[in-house]
Amino acid sequence: ETNYIYYLIDIQDEIKFEESVKYLHDLLNIYRDLDYSNEVIICFNKYDPKFKYSEDFFDRAEMIKNLILSQNKDMKFKFFDTSYY
Repeated sequence: ETNYIYYLIDIQDEIKFEESVKYLHDLLNIYRDLDYSNEVIICFNKYDPKFKYSEDFFDRAEMIKNLILSQNKDMKFKFFDTSYY
């Protein structure tokens, strides 16, 4: 039984955004088959303090959120900006 799914996306690696969102969607399809109904925690990792007020990084995070939400309307999500500084 899975209580929570944590999924990290490297907010600094624009090249892999699409691949990461697709992988998440594929992973969630497996959990759908298992009737997973808890929230999915998405962490925008490497959102370092120097990027906290960056409009570019905010826009990246919003774009990814919209992609995830539009492809997975039946799932519940929480999004967090994280860093391991």
